[in-house]
Amino acid sequence: MASTYPGPSSVSDLLPQAGTSPRSDTTQSYSGPVARYRIVCTTTKYLHPHEHIVKVEAIADGGSARQTFKVKKVRRMLGGDDQFYTCDPGGNEAEVKKFRCRLEGCDVKTIRSKRDATTANNLDNMPDG
Repeated sequence: MASTYPGPSSVSDLLPQAGTSPRSDTTQSYSGPVARYRIVCTTTKYLHPHEHIVKVEAIADGGSARQTFKVKKVRRMLGGDDQFYTCDPGGNEAEVKKFRCRLEGCDVKTIRSKRDATTANNLDNMPDG
């Protein structure tokens, strides 16, 4: 029985052509983060020698379901193309960034909101989850 698979005719058809990137069709049209999440609440825990956020609940932009993320996962996602932010009742957003706490000999890798004109959208002021 003859195959009707319309695939490549040779292995060389699968390889990128000289001077091109194998992802050139996707990277050239990139225009923003893969996903953007609004943090709606946090869970904290005492870690030596003080409290730190250990997980967050967030809603993806355009979505309605809450998702729970451990801080380690949020940091990993922030290292990629995803973004996290907080928002106060007035609509003021604050970007969330990776942070390494150095207070009182602490060395915890965590997250925090970027400083802006209001404290109402700070991660520390989010409701407990």
